[in-house]
Amino acid sequence: MKTHNPVAAILCTLILSVSSICSAQIKGTIWDVRDIYQIPPYQTLSADSALEIIYQGLKYKGRPQNVYAYYASPGTLKGDRAKDKNLPAVVLVHGGGGTAFKKWAIMWAKKGYAAIAMDLRGNDGTKKHIAGGFDEPDGQTPYFTITPGLNEQWMYQAVADVILAHNLIRSFKEVDPKRTALTGISWGGIITCLLAGIDDRYQAAVPVYGCGYLFENSEMRKSLDLLNAADRNTWVTQYDPSEYLAKAKMPMLFINGTNDGHFFLNSYAKTYNLVKNRNLSVKIGLKNN
Repeated sequence: MKTHNPVAAILCTLILSVSSICSAQIKGTIWDVRDIYQIPPYQTLSADSALEIIYQGLKYKGRPQNVYAYYASPGTLKGDRAKDKNLPAVVLVHGGGGTAFKKWAIMWAKKGYAAIAMDLRGNDGTKKHIAGGFDEPDGQTPYFTITPGLNEQWMYQAVADVILAHNLIRSFKEVDPKRTALTGISWGGIITCLLAGIDDRYQAAVPVYGCGYLFENSEMRKSLDLLNAADRNTWVTQYDPSEYLAKAKMPMLFINGTNDGHFFLNSYAKTYNLVKNRNLSVKIGLKNN
C-alpha cells in the first residue's frame, strides 16, 4: 500500500473556495453515538517541531481506545504556538500498513496549515503498539473482519478515529473551524471517500488512490470474497464508500495513476461519478510514494 503524496497546492485552492459553515451529518449512520460528537480528551507526550499526542477514541473492548497522533502547525515548527492565528487545518489519513507520519504533518505545517496525522492501527509513529490501542492479530490489520460488536470492527473504529481527530483539531483556538480539509492515501483514500459523505464540516476532500465499489472490481475484492455471504453484505453496506459518497457536498479532488494495482479505473470512475462537485487527476505512471 502507499504512504503519502503531496497535494498541497490543489487542496489549498479547494479549501479556500468554500466558506460556509457546515455541521456533521453523522446522524442515522452506525457512527451516530454520543461520544462521536465530543471533543476527545488528549495528552501531549512530547513537543518539538510537532506535538506527539494520544487522544481518546470510542469504546473498544469495554474501555476507551487510545489513538496516537502528531499535530503540527507553523507555531510548533517555530516553538511558539502563540503565533498561530486563524489557521486552515487538514486531517491526514494514512494507507494500509502505515502509521501517523510526522513528516506528513510537518509538510502541511510548512505550508501554513494546522495538521493532524493519526495512527489507525493501535500503534505509535514507529509502528510499536501502544497501551489501549486497537489490537491487530499478528500485526495484520483486520480490514474486513465483521464481529458481533461494532466496536471491535477495525473499519468502524478507524472511521471514528478520523472523526474524533477532526473534532479535536477544530477545537484548537488557533484553528479556523470553518476551513478544514481531509486527505487520505490508499486505504486512507477509501476512508476519505466514505467520510466525505457523512462529515460535511470539511470544506474539501482529496482521496489519493482509494475508491468505492471494492466489491465489484479492486484488489480488495479477493478479501471480501473470502467472507461468508452475510458478512460480505454487512461489510459492503456498512463500509463501502459507494454507500455514502453521493451525499458529499464539498468539492473533491480524486487523484490516481493509470498503473495503480489496487483500485482499478472502472471502479474509480463509478466512484468519481457519484460526486457532484468533483475534479479528477489520473496520471500515467504516478509514483506510489
